[in-house]
Amino acid sequence: MTDLSGCSLILDNERWKPADVPSEFQYLIDHIQANGEMCIPPKTESPKIRKPEEFLLVDGERYAVVGTILMLLKMVAEYCECVDDMPGVATDVLTRLVELLKTYNSRSCQLVLGAGALQLVGLKTITTKNLAVASRCLQLMIRFLPLARSHFERKLPPRQHVSVAKHFDQILKVPVRLL
Repeated sequence: MTDLSGCSLILDNERWKPADVPSEFQYLIDHIQANGEMCIPPKTESPKIRKPEEFLLVDGERYAVVGTILMLLKMVAEYCECVDDMPGVATDVLTRLVELLKTYNSRSCQLVLGAGALQLVGLKTITTKNLAVASRCLQLMIRFLPLARSHFERKLPPRQHVSVAKHFDQILKVPVRLL
């Protein structure tokens, strides 16, 4: 299964209710913030096992999130790590990452704003709580996009930086409707 079809599949099953945040995801976000770049913590570091929390904390700000955004943020960090391991495929990885993020954005909007979640997962209505959590997830993603962008800019030659900027600007066009 490709990341795009996997992303669509998990989104199609999302109930758009706040999920508990496993400690491994909080640890990932803490690690990204501490390093100032999208990166997976080294395997030698292991998070303290804690019970899941109600919110994801980012610089002291609480985010009520759904599970799909947690998986997406981890995937973005993995794409960035892939570029670290294989710089020669950075352009291809960037294209795939942009498609993945655009799919997440547009599918989220279709499911919540377009009420597609009513048919797919049997929600009775799209509530303000569903809208709020979807909006919060997109805000979280937007918050971390500059780190992913700068990661690719560091790995690609300067002549391709305009292309990187254009790709990331495309991603930001869709979520504005929901925010």
